[in-house]
Amino acid sequence: MMATDNYTKFPSQLWDKVLSKVKKAVVFMDDKCAECLHWNGGAATLFEAGACNLKQFSSFESCGKNEPKAVFVVSTLLKGRTIDIIKDTISLSHFQYCVVFTSVAHSAHLLANNVTTELEGNPVFEQFEEKLCEWMGNMNYTAEVMHAPIVFAPVSQQLLLMPTFPDLFPLLSPDLESINAKRPEKKKFGGLYDVDIHSLPPELQIEIKSLASALNAMFEATNTREESFAVGPMSRIIAGELTNHPQAKNRRKLAPNKASIIFVDRTMDLTGAVGHHGDNLVEKILTFLKPLPGHVTDVQVDMLELTSLQHNPNSHTTLAPGCLAQTQETSSDCSTVQNVVLISSRCVSPEEVTMERAHSAVEKVFETLRGLSQTRDHLKQLRSVYTASDGIHQATYRPFLRQVLEEVFNPDRVECPDIEHMSGGLTDLLKTGFSMFMKVSRPHPSDHPLLFLFLVGGVTPSELRMIKEVVSAHKQGTQVLVLSTRLLRPADIPELLFTTQRLVPDMGV
Repeated sequence: MMATDNYTKFPSQLWDKVLSKVKKAVVFMDDKCAECLHWNGGAATLFEAGACNLKQFSSFESCGKNEPKAVFVVSTLLKGRTIDIIKDTISLSHFQYCVVFTSVAHSAHLLANNVTTELEGNPVFEQFEEKLCEWMGNMNYTAEVMHAPIVFAPVSQQLLLMPTFPDLFPLLSPDLESINAKRPEKKKFGGLYDVDIHSLPPELQIEIKSLASALNAMFEATNTREESFAVGPMSRIIAGELTNHPQAKNRRKLAPNKASIIFVDRTMDLTGAVGHHGDNLVEKILTFLKPLPGHVTDVQVDMLELTSLQHNPNSHTTLAPGCLAQTQETSSDCSTVQNVVLISSRCVSPEEVTMERAHSAVEKVFETLRGLSQTRDHLKQLRSVYTASDGIHQATYRPFLRQVLEEVFNPDRVECPDIEHMSGGLTDLLKTGFSMFMKVSRPHPSDHPLLFLFLVGGVTPSELRMIKEVVSAHKQGTQVLVLSTRLLRPADIPELLFTTQRLVPDMGV
């Protein structure tokens, strides 16, 4: 068995590939990658590795004649807007050596280019290398394009976030309507549980495949053989992608370290996520302090009180803010290379608001809320998070995540029908058949001393504390590592529900 700190150390090792290329280079990095670096030592690691400068990934940035080498680090596909920015930067500079890192795997680039078969080598990256030389003005100059899954942020020994997927959120009933609108009448889905990855828009397919590829990279680097389980429609799709990942099948045959991973849809329970109870310090910090520019997780800590500067309107522009990720004395804040990123919205100006439009917007809000009330209807056992008052005891809220963990750590090892096993394939089908004639036990989430709990759509500080309490009370020998797309603030939920383009995430195209 491997300790959880082996997995939380893994993200910084991924950056070694990038660090090996930054010597004497100017580094251009987008916001999402900068946030991941922020939790893996900060900008100081780049300068310690020999980088000359660190700049924002923008068409308005360039370098002088005395800066011949550039390294681009992006979290997007090498298509569309991303290519335009790289081309603009190179055209305004005098580079002779360009390196491009993308956190999106080559297989996802093939999908984005409508190539459904696996090809030898990395033809998409190789073609882009030729483009880079062309833009630099000499085909004999050096260009390298490669993939590095730099998507993890080790916030603590028990929590790994993936800031490159902040808007990945379980689908809702309005999304089902959008999917069905593009399907033939006879092939419309009856519910979200019927939706498969191939019926999703290409952008969402690529995002899910990228996430599964990153998880596979983590398990591959740590020689882990995982059993996947899922609770919720989106979790089923993600777990299925991880299970069917081409490299995962070979890894699971030989990997010595065993673990379970349970994917849980955030929409199974939003009650605790929207509560402003603030029963712990971290939650209060995240709620009251502004996020660092361009960041989803970390916040700005006012450092004026530690200085002799006078409080005036200009004080905050002369002193860089502190943050929560100062894990090393030498770590540096990456916020200097960030810009505030707005979630594109379709809001109209006040002058354009009509009664009809207002009614339509409000109706969409209630349509979404009605859909949320049905997210657990398909479950057989974990159908409610509410216990009504009986006249003696008050009504109580039972967090869905607590119920899942109590089922997992039930000493009787009763199989919960709502926690679906996803890693079986043919083996699981054979076990199902044999179970008609003999006693055959299916894999159980508590089989292994290491459990990964992946919250699709975000996790709250209160839930992290609750998870630790439940594990301590029920099975102290088990280690639990929580993974999630983001650390939630109460105000994040309305944004994710009503303004996020869940079906068409921004992949830089």
